[in-house]
Amino acid sequence: VSDGPIPEDEILRLSHSRIDDYETCPLKYRYVHVLRVPLLAHHTVVYGHAVHEAVRRMFEARLAGRGFSEDDLVAAFHASWASEGFLSRDHEERRLRVGEEMLRRFFHQEAEDPWSPTAVEQEFSFDVERNRIQGRYDLVIEEAGRVTILDFKTGQVSDPKAAQKRANESLQLDIYALAHLRTTGRLPDRVELRFLESGLGAGRRPTLEDVSRAEDRIREAA
Repeated sequence: VSDGPIPEDEILRLSHSRIDDYETCPLKYRYVHVLRVPLLAHHTVVYGHAVHEAVRRMFEARLAGRGFSEDDLVAAFHASWASEGFLSRDHEERRLRVGEEMLRRFFHQEAEDPWSPTAVEQEFSFDVERNRIQGRYDLVIEEAGRVTILDFKTGQVSDPKAAQKRANESLQLDIYALAHLRTTGRLPDRVELRFLESGLGAGRRPTLEDVSRAEDRIREAA
């Protein structure tokens, strides 16, 4: 049954994840975002959330000038963990070990050339016609007038060509660039995916063509 068109004076609120769900399957979008059918937690979501929370806390501490050790990073990972969606207790314990090892590698790798973030999990909002796009940047780094926006990924990508392909095709990076353009009046100098499992980084210098393509996809999904 159709819900009918959205009234002219109503704002449609969208995000990268909502657009991605709709492009993947409109019925998935309806179940998740319209009908709000409760979903069982999946282990990949639990794992990804815990990793992101740990990394967020590390960079928030750095931004505030507080110390944050390797053990603090692992402790933050455990504090954000939820025992939901795993196939067995053994499966959960394996994922915990993998996460711990990955975060320790990331801590030491990042310490070799530490980032100095200017924003962590910074929220943004902008309009494309009657559609309000909301989200947050994982990490923003400004150095010598250059702005880099990073998004952390927990999926296993170990091939540099595959990582670059993901970055080149990433709607999320295009939306980051568009958000920065709309809120500051300029494009960021670089947008990048950082794959925590492998330590690979892949990114690009966004163009006006990139943000125009993002606007088109937003309109089409809306």
